[in-house]
Amino acid sequence: MRSFAVLSFLGLLGAGCGVTPRADSFEEIAATEGAIDGIVFVHGINGSADDFSVMLERFKTDGWPEERLIANSFTDPEWGCNTLNAAQLASWVEELRGRGATRIAIVAHSMGGLSSRYFMKSLSGTNQVAVFTTIGTMHHGLRSPCFSPPVVCVWKELCSSGSFIRDLNAAPATPGPTKWTSIFSDTDSTVPSSSSQLEGATNVLVPGLSHAGPDGLLDSEQVYRVVLTTLR
Repeated sequence: MRSFAVLSFLGLLGAGCGVTPRADSFEEIAATEGAIDGIVFVHGINGSADDFSVMLERFKTDGWPEERLIANSFTDPEWGCNTLNAAQLASWVEELRGRGATRIAIVAHSMGGLSSRYFMKSLSGTNQVAVFTTIGTMHHGLRSPCFSPPVVCVWKELCSSGSFIRDLNAAPATPGPTKWTSIFSDTDSTVPSSSSQLEGATNVLVPGLSHAGPDGLLDSEQVYRVVLTTLR
């Protein structure tokens, strides 16, 4: 049985891990030695760049330059393989580097976390990304895709007992010097919290949120604050 240390959002506050009642500005974060100066946002299955609209506005309100925040949509967000998504992600990271970012973070939602993990583990992403944060990602897959009749790449990759998930979680599951964090909720009806807990990452529970939508993980100010703590 897997065993993980899980921090709650309130636990982060009590531990003094940098979560404050207000968000840190870009200038404050950038002034910290080794801090992140550019972020790539990665959406999940059936999603798009618009999924991050609320979070992006929070970053921009706190002074982050728009050119240092990249949120694009995959060519085939519904049926595309994670391996193909990862190749697109590689080009987005390179685009951000071309804009002057030297310390890059990936913030990924849902299946976007799997596409991003493949990029990190198999496409040399750990050489380019200093911080890797997932939100509501099924790191250990899901059971229902294993029983899906259509032989579709994405369902095979999401299957909890399939080779794609098994290879991602083979040691080291969180490679490189990269700082890994997994954020999830106990009321996410799409991805169980047990599937979101990742060996080698800081696992953070933010209670009472759904997978997506106005009451979901991506629109939550609490989740935004946790994401900010990962950028230092």
